[in-house]
Amino acid sequence: MAVPAVANGHKDALELLPESPKTNYFNARYYSAIHHYVAHQRSITEIRKWYRDNRDNIVFDPADRKFKGRKDAVSVPKPTT
Repeated sequence: MAVPAVANGHKDALELLPESPKTNYFNARYYSAIHHYVAHQRSITEIRKWYRDNRDNIVFDPADRKFKGRKDAVSVPKPTT
């Protein structure tokens, strides 16, 4: 139920997905949903950090159905090389 909840803007479900059971089926499904519904594209580890660091400033934009940070309050992690 977490994937449909994320698709509908429930931020608490977004917090659960990266921490979900570690099986190939769930990883593929959940990670796909995370990448689809989070505005910036980073690794799952970076998205986890972004979420933890900015939890109070993340909002769901219903126009494009993506979670984003408030521009004035969120730090975006730099991609790892």
